[in-house]
Amino acid sequence: MKKSLFLALILSVVLASPVFAILTLPENAVASVLVYTEDLFDAIGAFIWLAIGIPLGFYVIHRIFRIMPSSKKTKVNDDYFEKEEREYQKVERMIEKKDRKELEKWIEKFGKGEI
Repeated sequence: MKKSLFLALILSVVLASPVFAILTLPENAVASVLVYTEDLFDAIGAFIWLAIGIPLGFYVIHRIFRIMPSSKKTKVNDDYFEKEEREYQKVERMIEKKDRKELEKWIEKFGKGEI
C-alpha cells in the first residue's frame, strides 16, 4: 500500500508539470500504471529476498562449521605421537641389539609411568 501511495505521488507531480499539460490522460491512467508497477515490485521482491538469503545462508553455514570442533590434529596430539614413535624406535633398537639390561630398565620406567 505504501508503495502505491508513493508511486501515485510521484506520478501526480510528474503529470502536473507544465511539460505534460498539453497531454491529456484518462482519469484512471495513474491507477492502471500503479497496478503494473506494483506487480513488478512484487515480482522483484522475490529476487531481492533470494539475493539477500543465499549469501546469508552460506555465511550461517560457514559460521556453524567454524563453531564445530575439527578433526585436525592439535599440537598436543602431534607431540604425544612423536614421543610414542621415539619410544617405539628406542625399544626396537634395544631388541635388535639384544640389550637385555636396557630393555629391563625401560620396562621398569614404563611400569612406573615415567615414560
